[in-house]
Amino acid sequence: LSAFGRDLRVAVRRLSTARVVSAVAITTLAVGIGLNAALVGLIDALLFRPPLHVANPERVVRLESLSQDPLFGYFTSSKTNASTLEDVRRSNAFERVAGFTAVSVFVGRGEDATEASAALVTPAFFTVFGVQPARGVFFRDDRDPIDEDRVVLSTGFWTQKYGGDPRVIESRIIVGNASYMVSGIAPPGFATPQLRHVDL
Repeated sequence: LSAFGRDLRVAVRRLSTARVVSAVAITTLAVGIGLNAALVGLIDALLFRPPLHVANPERVVRLESLSQDPLFGYFTSSKTNASTLEDVRRSNAFERVAGFTAVSVFVGRGEDATEASAALVTPAFFTVFGVQPARGVFFRDDRDPIDEDRVVLSTGFWTQKYGGDPRVIESRIIVGNASYMVSGIAPPGFATPQLRHVDL
């Protein structure tokens, strides 16, 4: 133990005489530890923790299709079309089926227009994840007719664009070139299955 203390004192003395080398070594060590911690946190969030507000993550699966390209060979993709989604729904292999795609839209008109990220979703989207709205309601069940003129806002977008005004719910807003009824507000932190936070 005394030899370790002696070695430690010698190391500290040498580092103090070479301050530039010491600063570079300590900075490199600090940056390395910080990057390592950030990377572990990111991997944990992406691979091991379920997205926020998902009621039963062990029961939710993401379907991907296997395709073949003449140049690149076989690859998987989660992209599909409405008819394939309907075939999966009719197969009764799953309790519920939902689809989504991310787009960029403008909310409002003229100088008041705001660019926003959006997810176009099927009516069962929120039901599949067992998500409850922070305010208002989500879409009707997928067994009912599709409500194409309804929109759900994220808590962040609702607060930023509309000041958290509860009167926005059940009012109409302009998205792109069409008018949509705001049916509800998603819970804070809710994201799509790709962990992408969207405004509506």
